Amino acid sequence: MQWNRKIAGYLALCFIVLIIFVFITRNMMVNDLPDFKSFSDVKDKKQHFFDFIRPIVEAENKKVLINRKKLLMLEQQYSNVSSIHPNDEKWLKNLAKIYKVRIDILDDQAAWNSLKYRVDIVPVPLALAQSANESGWGTSRFAQEGNNFFGQWCFIEGCGLVPDRRNSGATHEVAVFNSVEESVAYYILNLNTLIAYQPLRTIRQEQREEGKTLTGSALAVGLINYSERGEEYVEDIQAMIRVNKPLMLSQ
Repeated sequence: MQWNRKIAGYLALCFIVLIIFVFITRNMMVNDLPDFKSFSDVKDKKQHFFDFIRPIVEAENKKVLINRKKLLMLEQQYSNVSSIHPNDEKWLKNLAKIYKVRIDILDDQAAWNSLKYRVDIVPVPLALAQSANESGWGTSRFAQEGNNFFGQWCFIEGCGLVPDRRNSGATHEVAVFNSVEESVAYYILNLNTLIAYQPLRTIRQEQREEGKTLTGSALAVGLINYSERGEEYVEDIQAMIRVNKPLMLSQ
């Protein structure tokens, strides 16, 4: 009986330590964000916001490009010799799973094409404009409390923050992320996989095939389903890119 009490006491202590760790981690996570509300000068606020988000977007895009480069290399290799190393095949199928593409056999050219269609970057100006729009320049409750800079939703009770103005009967919450990096990675993956953003991927693929530089303004047209505002939202994002481009590019 005494031994059972010791075990119970130990487990209780571990639970308390865990709660404290989660609390401290959550507060550190929030406190690491710049206080964007503290800037009185609008231009200064915008510049600090872009300087904060830009390197995160660039880093996530770099990860995507590394995967895309390997994907293209493996496709070329398979085209030449009709085989790839088992480790590469395992890597390929794992990538396909992440990007929600079914690839049962390597002879399936449609699967290769689908992966190339999805494994690609999001232009930095587009990501910057959307993050500014969706997070109120980093001042929204969801950005400050949940590292959510892109308005991503989740649909399991307790998965995020409940919007104050959620319609009666609605069940969605605004997702909470462990870091801004995680939020950006999730945003890019959403644009690359969800059916709602197929128009964006089509525009991007057309620009690739035509040898054009990917532009945020062009791809923004494919965001017609990102917001209930539809075309107005697209026009807002394009305007934000146009007006703020000098600040977006300056470092």
